[in-house]
Amino acid sequence: MVETLKSAVKMVGWYIGESWQPALLLLALLYILLSKEEKDKRRLFAAYTGIFAALYFCPVTAKIIMDYCIGELVYWRMFWLLPIPMILAYAATRIWNRQKSRALRVGTLAVLAALVVLSGRCVYGSDGPFQKAGNILKLPPEVCWACDMMRENAPEDGEIRVTAPEELVSFIRQYAPDIKLAYGRRGNTSRKKKRLAEEMLKESPDFRKIARISRKLDCNFLIYPADEWQDENIQALDYERVGNVNTYIVYRDVR
Repeated sequence: MVETLKSAVKMVGWYIGESWQPALLLLALLYILLSKEEKDKRRLFAAYTGIFAALYFCPVTAKIIMDYCIGELVYWRMFWLLPIPMILAYAATRIWNRQKSRALRVGTLAVLAALVVLSGRCVYGSDGPFQKAGNILKLPPEVCWACDMMRENAPEDGEIRVTAPEELVSFIRQYAPDIKLAYGRRGNTSRKKKRLAEEMLKESPDFRKIARISRKLDCNFLIYPADEWQDENIQALDYERVGNVNTYIVYRDVR
């Protein structure tokens, strides 16, 4: 139980990161709690947040949620249950509404907006996991290029079935629903597809096994991360290199 509590506390830091907006949340809750005019909102916002905190940090409930619900590595996602935008927006609106003159309201609005902006962090930072989309569909460009490349090199019957890394599977489904996939996310469904998905995730995969299962599933294309040694092994199994798309290589089965 002690280790569970330590994990819960550690993940608070994961969720907050470098943002100061949780501090704004505490200030907003203090305003709601201390303001005489907000008695009817204490139960709605403050009580809910208090119950959430109790459930989050309680070792018993934390252990149950970690082990049987969402998993320990993503326990920090529990914070998504907090209505943070709603609480901040409500408190800011009430503070703004209490100002009597137009000048005070304009000044209050500017200060509140500045606090929200300066306390956060742009998600499109150079060192962050998010990048601005380069297409209207907001999908990774390599996915669009790979799908277009497979369509240009499709067999005579036009049917395309591809074995692709798991991180590309959901994006391919969005961009090209006509392209069939060897397996879905997490490689679920049949045992054969699960074995293929597991092999694709390995650092040193058995490409003979990948090729054998892919062909049993009637896959005529393979996408794999670009690597010179892996490229030689894959081409040796009668896969033709169609082209590169950033960090991936698209192959066509020519057997």
